[in-house]
Amino acid sequence: MKETISFSIERVDGLGQGVSFNESNGKVSFIPKTLPGETGKALVTGKKGKKVQFAALQSLDKKSESRIEPKCIHYKNCPGCSFLHTDYDTESQLKKTSYSFLFRRHFKACDITYTQAPRRLEYRNRVQLHYDKKAQKLGYRTESQIFEVPHCLLPHPLIRDKMQELFNEKMWLKLTKDQPNSGHIELYLKGNSETDVSIAINQRYAHDGFTQVFEEMNNKVIESIDLALTKAKFSPQSNEIIVDLFGGDGNLTQHLDLPTLVVDYYTLPKLERNHQKFLSQNLYHASAINEISSCLASSFSKDTSIAWLILDPPRSGLKNLEQYVSQLKPKKISYLSCNPNTQIRDITPLLESGWIIDSIEFLDLFPSTHHLESFVHLKKAH
Repeated sequence: MKETISFSIERVDGLGQGVSFNESNGKVSFIPKTLPGETGKALVTGKKGKKVQFAALQSLDKKSESRIEPKCIHYKNCPGCSFLHTDYDTESQLKKTSYSFLFRRHFKACDITYTQAPRRLEYRNRVQLHYDKKAQKLGYRTESQIFEVPHCLLPHPLIRDKMQELFNEKMWLKLTKDQPNSGHIELYLKGNSETDVSIAINQRYAHDGFTQVFEEMNNKVIESIDLALTKAKFSPQSNEIIVDLFGGDGNLTQHLDLPTLVVDYYTLPKLERNHQKFLSQNLYHASAINEISSCLASSFSKDTSIAWLILDPPRSGLKNLEQYVSQLKPKKISYLSCNPNTQIRDITPLLESGWIIDSIEFLDLFPSTHHLESFVHLKKAH
């Protein structure tokens, strides 16, 4: 029989979970979909060691004034969203507070900029759904099961309509008839009409080219790059270039019209723009840094230097960032990440060797979820 505990939420962590401390036994409990100041009962769902436990909300004795009724019918059990039980301003404040806490040793929270999204629902231009033929289920995957979400409110309306078609009479079973018993289906909106929604089965994520899932917020990231560029007083007449790591199709630098080497792992040939050269390279391979150096030597003049290193790695980050910096010797670094923990891990060696954080901006590219994009700009200390 599972244990029921009483809780009192003190804060919300970076995963969107309410944090409750029990002074009598020293245990800390993490309870999703709760808010600071709330008290109640929760059911223990898992433990980590003797002092850490995870629980699911059962009932509330005291509700936060910021609590609202979620608009999504799936919200109570769905693993996708974390904040639909409160308004968006409260969500933003909770996110900024929890993420700022992670950077507390390196940067003042009051100096961190936070950019809200123009809306918190109907924004995703890409959705990946997992399926299990034996269980006859299609939806978002949790640790133990697939949770069906036929009425999810996060996707763009054009994608949501396609999703509902898949769920209607289990149409997805026909699409996966010749596929393995378990796998995934990805829907991607590449334009502005119903015919622009592509459906891919068991392809790697973003196989047709990576873009941020929230187009308007992607433009905000680009504006942030423009501001950093203006501040750095980069001159296109000089022999300086930009290196864009994990650059995908060159999204973050294609508008700059400045000499740029975009590096990522491409399975298809890339068309080069006038100012962008593309190098296909697995950036986690041991030879990656040398391959980039060789490409720079052959593609640009000998006296070329790197004015700006921009990187947007996966959640796993780039552990050997310090080696890249040591060899490429950029004057400025801008690191965009959806995982501040690996981001801080990667930049800490730089902060210990003469680099400082110039500015930090949090951009909410994933409203309603616990995720947040962190954009850290670094420069050499004078």
